[in-house]
Amino acid sequence: MTKITKRDNYNSLLTLVNDAISAGIVETEEANRLCGFINHEIELMDKRSEKAKTYAKAKSAKAADELADAALVALRSMEDEATIADIVAAVNAETPELNATSGKLAYRLNKLVEAGLAIKTEITIKEEGKSRKVNGYKAVVEEVEAE
Repeated sequence: MTKITKRDNYNSLLTLVNDAISAGIVETEEANRLCGFINHEIELMDKRSEKAKTYAKAKSAKAADELADAALVALRSMEDEATIADIVAAVNAETPELNATSGKLAYRLNKLVEAGLAIKTEITIKEEGKSRKVNGYKAVVEEVEAE
């Protein structure tokens, strides 16, 4: 069973009013008043919906920027190349309210690489006689010109 929304109810009311006009049950003036009210309510719902979407986008973008900034700060504080797990641990230790995960940070780190703020490399990790390769990240060091 599908959920009947407020919009569905308003559209049904519009249909009922139009049917009532056709049947001659309701006067045209009263029907126009009711249709105006219903259409106004639908417009208000659309405005609220659009505002909520805009707010959610802005909030999401702000959180994304904060997470990317935190990842860059963590990279700059590390001397050697770091794995995503190392960066997640550093970001969560510094700013736990961001709830950094490897998935969220992998996306942000790739954006930092694309922007030229970080370098992506391959690191070989040896474990129990085996080795595996993972992505490593390092912040780009900007050179300061001597005068």
